[in-house]
This record gives sequence, C-alpha cells and structure tokens, in this order.
Amino acid sequence: MFEGVHNPHKLVTRLGQHVSHKIVKPGRTLRSREELQRLDLEAEAWAFVEACKDYGWWDKVVGFPPDYIIGDIVEFMRDRIPKAYYKWTESMNKNHIDSPPSQLDIDVESFWNTTA
Repeated sequence: MFEGVHNPHKLVTRLGQHVSHKIVKPGRTLRSREELQRLDLEAEAWAFVEACKDYGWWDKVVGFPPDYIIGDIVEFMRDRIPKAYYKWTESMNKNHIDSPPSQLDIDVESFWNTTA
C-alpha cells in the first residue's frame, strides 16, 4: 500500500487524522454507523486529496498524481473508518482506549456488512 510515496508515514498519519476527525466525527457530532456505511469512499478519498493540496503538501509528501494511489486511499479508509468509529463510540461511553485506531483488532468486514 502507498508504493513509491516519498513519505508514507506522513501520508498515513494525515489520512488517519482525516478519517477520524473529518469523516467519522466531523466537529462535535459522531456520524452513525449507517451514515458511514452509505459513504462514497472514493469521493471521500478525493476530498482528502483536495484537502492535502495546500501549500504543496501533496507534492512534497507523495510526489506524484493522486490517480495512482486513490485505490490505496479508499482501501485505507475502508479499514480505518470502523476502527475510528469504534474508538470514538467507546470514548463517548466513557471507556478510554489507549491504543490508536490503527492498532485496534476489530472485525472490519462486519462493520460494513451489518447494521447497528
């Protein structure tokens, strides 16, 4: 995933923050599981790319046009959205989780295939 990116760590960090704070919990409102399941992940991936074009960030960190890795971004979002949702849900229920979403071991496929 993210083959050939100049700085994959920076890309994954910013993408993870985007998923958590712009997609799963934009502002003060946690989106419902159903809302998240209905998202067009490709459109969300392109929105992320647009958000990264400020001050030449994309060119410095990625180094090539987004068309080449948009599929990887969608795949990343498909994996990270359920984990971020779980972490936000638990924290709102006063269950503190020390691990970042990337380290949570949850069944990602069941998130996308079932309703709450």
